[in-house]
Amino acid sequence: KEQIIEEKALELINKYKMKDQVIFSSFSILALKRIKKIDSEIRVSLLTRARFIDRSINIAKKIDAISINDDKIFFKSKYLYYK
Repeated sequence: KEQIIEEKALELINKYKMKDQVIFSSFSILALKRIKKIDSEIRVSLLTRARFIDRSINIAKKIDAISINDDKIFFKSKYLYYK
């Protein structure tokens, strides 16, 4: 079986015991979903454009992202999770 890039990256992170030092950031929602499916504890951050921020906040919540980074502002998880 050929490994996908996310599997290879996670394998290296685990090999060198760097899980607490890594945050995967991507514009690709699919890539972030794959990473979380492989390892639900890994931290991910969604990259986006400011004009898509409302949609991105909803997506970030669904994939359990710790932050959203766009070309204008930076949202930390305290802004993503509310009651």
